[in-house]
Amino acid sequence: VLFFLCSILLAFLETLSVGILALFVGFIANPEVILNKIPVIELRDYFNNLNRSESVFQISMIIILAFILKNVFIIFINWFSLRVRQSITSDNSKESFNNILNFDYRDFLNFKKSELTYKIYNEIKRIAAFIVGYNLLLKEIILISFLSVSLLLINATVFFSIIFIFTLF
Repeated sequence: VLFFLCSILLAFLETLSVGILALFVGFIANPEVILNKIPVIELRDYFNNLNRSESVFQISMIIILAFILKNVFIIFINWFSLRVRQSITSDNSKESFNNILNFDYRDFLNFKKSELTYKIYNEIKRIAAFIVGYNLLLKEIILISFLSVSLLLINATVFFSIIFIFTLF
C-alpha cells in the first residue's frame, strides 16, 4: 500500500516538475502575464518589485530546489522498490524451499531437480518482477492522467487536438 501511495505522489511530482518548467519558460518570455496570474498578492508584489535578472535567478533557485527534492524522492522510491522486490523474492524463496524440505523423501527422489531449480530461482523472480512492473504501469497511468487533466484544465482545445492525433496513430 505504501509502495502504491508513493507511486501516486511520484506521478504528481513528475507532473508538477513539467508544469514548473512550462511556467518558467513563460516567465522568461513574458513575465507580466505570469506574474499577473499569481493569486497571492504579497508574492506577486514581491516579484514585481524585483528587477528581471533577480526574479529569474530566484525562480531558477526555486526550480532547482524543487527538482533536487523530486530526485531525492525518486531515489527513495527506487530504493524502496528494490527492498520490496528483494523482500518478495526472499519470502517466496523461503516458502518454496520449506515446501521442498517437507516433501516425502520418495516424492523428492521422483521430482525432477531441474524443476526444483526452476521453481526456486526463476518463478520467484518472475513473480517479484510482475508485482514491481504492475506498480510501474500504475504509476505511468497516474502520471498520464495527471498530465491529461492538467492540460484539459489549462487548454481544452490543445488537449482534444492531442487526443485526436494520438487516436490516428
